[in-house]
Order: sequence, then structure tokens, then C-alpha cells
Amino acid sequence: MIFRNLQSAISVLGDSVKGSFGISSDFGRVLKIIDRKKAKSTDFPAISADIDDQDERNFAKAINKISNSKNKEKNGKIFESSEEFLSVNFKKKSQEKQKIEEKNEQKNEIGKIFSEEIEKNLEEVSEKMTKNFCTKKTEEKTEEIKKNTAKNSVKNVENSVKKSVVKFGKSIAKKPENNGQNGGNRHVPIMTKEVLEALRVKDGGCYIDATFGGGGHSRAILENNGIVLGIDRDPRALEHAQVLESEFGAHFEVKNASFAEIESIWEEKINPIKVDGILFDLGFSSNQIEDSERGFSFAKDGPLDMRFDLQDEMTAQKWLNTANSEEIAEVFLAYGQEKNSKIIAKEIVKRRKKTPITTTFELVKIIEEFNKFDSKHAATRIFQAIRIHVNDEFGHIQRALYSARQILRQHGVLAVITFHSLEDKIVKDFFENEVNFLRLPTEEEIQANPRSRSAKLRWMIKTGEI
Repeated sequence: MIFRNLQSAISVLGDSVKGSFGISSDFGRVLKIIDRKKAKSTDFPAISADIDDQDERNFAKAINKISNSKNKEKNGKIFESSEEFLSVNFKKKSQEKQKIEEKNEQKNEIGKIFSEEIEKNLEEVSEKMTKNFCTKKTEEKTEEIKKNTAKNSVKNVENSVKKSVVKFGKSIAKKPENNGQNGGNRHVPIMTKEVLEALRVKDGGCYIDATFGGGGHSRAILENNGIVLGIDRDPRALEHAQVLESEFGAHFEVKNASFAEIESIWEEKINPIKVDGILFDLGFSSNQIEDSERGFSFAKDGPLDMRFDLQDEMTAQKWLNTANSEEIAEVFLAYGQEKNSKIIAKEIVKRRKKTPITTTFELVKIIEEFNKFDSKHAATRIFQAIRIHVNDEFGHIQRALYSARQILRQHGVLAVITFHSLEDKIVKDFFENEVNFLRLPTEEEIQANPRSRSAKLRWMIKTGEI
């Protein structure tokens, strides 16, 4: 009878027997054998078959010892026989097993509900990803690469970059041609070779050109088989975007917004895909300088505007004719490092009492009375300071850098081109605890494009999670 019910006896007795009775060492040894075999086995009913004859004899001896030991108390109850003990405990075990099964049924029901919710959420994410800008573009680019591979050998990224660099070198070697628009000068992107190398552009990679401007850098990335989302505050930049859209189709898209909104734009267009590289060119384009109506240039007469976003209310003219001399002087000193800031500010307030200052040449005339032309034009620092203040450039840069890092993938690249020490310090400080690099323009580029003389390219590689 013992061996016929061995499995039941083991499940019923267990630790309760060991803890309640002074059982012989033989019985303890058998239980250890059973525990050891049970630990190795995934099929509990097979355990009894693994017990050898000697183990069975020892187990029987131990059980008989229990049978002969009457008046043993278990939880206040005295059992007359081992059969009674086994019967009571078996019933108790059955009740416990039933409770466990009921709990498992409840868990399964809850799990089913969670599974349905998870499946629903996954469907929503999947639907969002199918609408995702870079996901769709990557699939299209993959198909295009497969077709090209059938005709040609797979291109190496470095060779692709070199090819683009050669093309870029030829383009900047030419003097800007007069096309009859905006003073006749064509926008030439700064340090394109170095930008491509820093971003490590790859086939089907997802990139954001946060300062689209004339589209030079975006074009270079697209020509190296990257997918580009452009951003620019200036609505007129969209005119240049049309050319790239017609040439590169679905691999390019542009958004008219401030780069300070880069994270929300990413949420709208690219999320949940992280970005391979992001570029900020913090200068303003040659097209903006050459357009006298924008008021950025001290070399051309035009209205004092200086807004990147033409929807903004505050213009340079409005600010210069309403701010007090202390505020004007502070802006000239902080953003332009102008040593004659106070005296020039006072003169501006004095002149505007007679006639409002409305044009760039009117402002230049006042500045030239106090500043002498040296290596830079006398009005360079003050025009820079007004532009920075009117557009809140430093505030936008600080917000954009933080957001840009958040949306980069692990080992993604954030590259920034700066043109003066104040904005460069912001970038340098932000990159301080990152793996970062610095490049300057070559002498050849400076000769071909004098605007690049003050440029610095800094880039970092994201290694941390946040």
C-alpha cells in the first residue's frame, strides 16, 4: 500500500512530517533523495520510478515507524494512525490545491485582459510607425538601393563621401554667378566636406538639417543616400526646398518652424525612430544677407527688419525705437561685445526723438561716427547683437541642443557650425562632458568662400542614455 500511494504520501507529508515528528535519519535521507531527484525532474510523477529498492525499504521503514508512534500531535490534533494522518492531510492538500487553481484561473483572466490591451497598444504603435517619416523613407530607400545594387557594386560610404566632396570642391571653386535675384549671389554651404565626415552619412540613414537655409548641406546628405528632414524659421527657405523635393522626392521633407521645436517636430514626423545625425548651421544664409529687404546686411540699404521668422512681431526697427538706452547698451555689449555700447545707445535714443530710425544705412551712419573701420566693418558687432536679440538666438540654441540630444540614437552625431565666440561658447559648454571634436575650415575654403573664415565645426557622439 505504501508504494502504491508513494506519490501521494510524498506530496502530503513533505516538510510538515519532517517538522512535526522525530523521524529517523533513514527517512530524512530518503526525503533528501526525493528532493534531489525532484529538483532534477520536470515530471513529478516519474520521481517514484527513480527510487531504487534500498530507498524504498528505507522509506517503508520510516513510514512504519510513524504508524507505530501513536498519540503524535499535529496542530493540536492527535492522530490514531498514519492512515488517519494521511487522510486528513490529503484532504487539506486537496483544498489548498483547489484554492491555487482558482487563483490561477483569476490570473489567467487578468492576463487575458492585459494581453488584449497590449495587443491593442502594439497595433496603435505599428500603425504610427507605418506613418512614420523615416520608416517609410527607409523602406523606399532600401528598395532603391537593392535596384541599384543589381546594376552596380555596393558603394562604400567613404567613397560616397569623397565623391560628394569632389563635387562640392568644384562648386565652391566657382565664383557666385549673377542670377538676377537677391543681389545675384548664390548661397554656398560652409564646411560641407567636414560635415559629411562628422555625420558619417550612410545609406538610408535618418538626418535632420535643423537650419535648412539654402539647402546646401541637405543636398550633400541626400546625394550620399541619406534621408533628410529640414527645419527653418524663415518661410522663404521653403522656396529652396521645392527644388530638393522635386529632385529627391520622398527622401526629403521640410518643416517651417524654429529649431527650438525640434523635439516636437521629431514627435510628429519621425517618432519612435531615433535619428542618426543632426546638423545646426548657426550662421544665416547668403540669401538672407543679400536680400536688402530683410535688413541683415549693413552693406545694403533696406528696412531694419532682421527677423528670421517673418511672423514674429518684434523687428529691429521696433526695438531700436522703443527700448531705453540702458537696454540697448546692454544688448550691444552682451551680444556684440561692443566697447562703445553706451555712447552709441545714447546717440540712437537722441536721434530717434527727432526722426525714427528705420533703415540699415541710417543706423550704420550713427555707428560710424563712433567706431573706426578695422579688420571688420564698424557696424559688424552691433548688427550681430541686434539680430541675436530680436530673434532670441541664444535661447533657441540652448533649448534646441538639449532637445536634439534627446532624439539622437545611441552613437548618433550632433554637429554644430558656429560663427562667433558667444554662440561657440554655448556649444562648447554643452559638449563638455561628451565625446566631442573640433574642425576649422581649410585655407582653400576660406579663399573660395570668405564667409567661412570665422566658422567652427564642433560635433559630439552620443554615448549616454539621456
